[in-house]
Amino acid sequence: MAELAGVTVLLVEDEPLVAMGIADDLIAAGAVIVGPCATSESEQSDVIQATPVDVAVIDFVLADSNSQPVQDAPRKKVCPFWC
Repeated sequence: MAELAGVTVLLVEDEPLVAMGIADDLIAAGAVIVGPCATSESEQSDVIQATPVDVAVIDFVLADSNSQPVQDAPRKKVCPFWC
């Protein structure tokens, strides 16, 4: 099962168990996970700027805010994302 072999996925999720489940599924499909990032906007911004990603899986409602700034960053880099 390597449908996502070599695809780099940014994962933004503030619930640890949910993040682990999503990450496990993506890794099983062959993806390389960046993150997961949780609530720190600066953490998310640093990861996005430092690591090229092919696609992003983003939780919109985070514990301390929403993920709108994070969603804007992949768009600027022409990266598809799923919320």
